Parts: sequence; structure tokens; C-alpha cells
Amino acid sequence: MKILVVSDTHNDTRNFYVALERESPVDMVIHCGDICGYDAEFADSCKCPFYAVMGNMDLGSSLPHELVLDVPGHRIYVTHGHRQYVGCDTTGVADAAKAQKADIALYGHTHIPELSDERNLTVICPGSLSYPRQKGKRASYAVLMIDKKGKTDCVIKYI
Repeated sequence: MKILVVSDTHNDTRNFYVALERESPVDMVIHCGDICGYDAEFADSCKCPFYAVMGNMDLGSSLPHELVLDVPGHRIYVTHGHRQYVGCDTTGVADAAKAQKADIALYGHTHIPELSDERNLTVICPGSLSYPRQKGKRASYAVLMIDKKGKTDCVIKYI
């Protein structure tokens, strides 16, 4: 299974389509918030299931604040992260994921890509496709692969 993980596109959608084209075909697309009303457009452009959560810039959105997705051999917790104070550290996201019995946690908000394993939990922030904040400030996304035996591999990619 190949999952495209993106976040923080805000009102600049160009790199979403670049990432989608580069990585296609994908089995699932997950947006970690600050989608700014483009959820229906993005979902229509994917030829696979599309999931998104509400970010702090998605005021008035009917998107959920968090999702739990069951995929073969894994449970994925998805949130934007602002409610878990990811600007400080990922403890809140990790705790929320563990409470949901997830072994993978996806979040956004910081605009800085991160990939770590802590407490038997894989924690992934794909960064931002539109307004990156890490050194070099390159737009980024993540590709999460899950093989038939349930083994995971995740790579942060740059545009």
C-alpha cells in the first residue's frame, strides 16, 4: 500500500498536484490539515480514497479534528497538531495516537517535515507543500509504504 501524506497547502494548491502526479499511482491520500476549503477539489482529483482533517486555518470546515484509519496491519491516527501543541514537541500527538491504539501518527501545523519512532509509534509530519519553514525551505510531503507483511517504510520527499 502506498499512501501520500500532505499538509498545510493553505491557498496554494500547485504543489499538491505536483506531488500527486509524481507519486501516482497511490492507494490513499491523507491531508493533515490547513486545506483551506480545497478538500472536495483534492478528493475529486485523486483516483483513490482521500482523507483530511481540520487545521487551525480551516475555520468553518466540517472536517473532523482527528481521524483514525485502519489499514492492513496498522492503525493510523491523523490530526493537524495545533490542539496537541506540536510547536513545542510531539508528546501530545503521541499520547492521542496511543489512546486510539494507533501505531502510526500523522500531523501537520509546524510546516517542518519530521519522521521519528518513539514509544513503538511512528510519528510523521510531511511538512508543508506551500509554506515550508525548515532550513532550505523546500516544499515537502511524505510517502508511507506498507508491504504485504505489514512492514512500513516512510520517506520525506521534496519539490
